[in-house]
Amino acid sequence: MRFLLVDDQQTMRRLLKSCLRQLEYKNFKEAENVPEALSILKSEPIDFVILDWTMPEIPGISLLKLIRANDDWKKLPVLMVTSEADQENIMEAIKARVDGYIVKPVNTKILAEKINGILKL
Repeated sequence: MRFLLVDDQQTMRRLLKSCLRQLEYKNFKEAENVPEALSILKSEPIDFVILDWTMPEIPGISLLKLIRANDDWKKLPVLMVTSEADQENIMEAIKARVDGYIVKPVNTKILAEKINGILKL
């Protein structure tokens, strides 16, 4: 399972990697912004995207919409992990067909439940 972790905060990417390692996942790529994430998606296979909403310049919701509009990626599982708890944002993410949504802070148990639910494990 190859994860793409998209968050402008290195600390958050580190936390996500730590949680994923505890769940015995070992293969991750990191991007600190949407253009970097798109470059990775275009250049190598990714099985699961964990995405922050709030990033400089281009928000994560834009990447979600790009993923869903692309025939090669439209079925790619996307979990949004964000501090955006506003009901409007959650509804926008659902309309954009996000697979799961976690409001920060995140921990290994919650991350496991969401990933397993999305992958139907």
